[in-house]
Amino acid sequence: MKKNIFFIFILIELIGLYSCSSTNKYKSENMFCMVYDYDNKPVQDVNIYVNIKLVGKTDNQGRFVFTKISQEKFNLELQKDNYEVVNELITFSPMNIVYVKMGSTEQLYRLSTEFLDQRNYEKSLSLCNKALSISPFPKQDLLYLKAIILNRLNQKTESNEVLHLIKMNLETELYIKNLEEKNGQI
Repeated sequence: MKKNIFFIFILIELIGLYSCSSTNKYKSENMFCMVYDYDNKPVQDVNIYVNIKLVGKTDNQGRFVFTKISQEKFNLELQKDNYEVVNELITFSPMNIVYVKMGSTEQLYRLSTEFLDQRNYEKSLSLCNKALSISPFPKQDLLYLKAIILNRLNQKTESNEVLHLIKMNLETELYIKNLEEKNGQI
């Protein structure tokens, strides 16, 4: 029995030694980045730019490892389709971890509606505008949300302008559908 316990103890120690062996990925001159969304879930395939140069992408756990950077301070930019762009000035510090949050269009929309329900109209409008800035083609529901927020802020003229834009988009969709029918595509 004592022999088996001693053998198990030695085996655990050996496993511990091999699992802790250093690799190039975890050298002491590296810095780490972890990217999460507003639901605290990792965001994978985020393009990582250092001083405007693409240096890689996050893995499936939202992680990225910076190797030694020649400058102490550098501009970090994170980009992914349908997510807000994040720009931060970072000070390179080996073995530190940079945690970054970036929201998707849907998350920003949801947060905007939550702040609208709480009657925090300024914050709601800010999040709505951020969500609208992500997509080159604004979604109608985001535009309608913006019109509601502007109305609550007593900015009636601006609210009507957004409603007019929605109406123009809907009319354009009808023109496109009619033309597609004439072209025999529907």
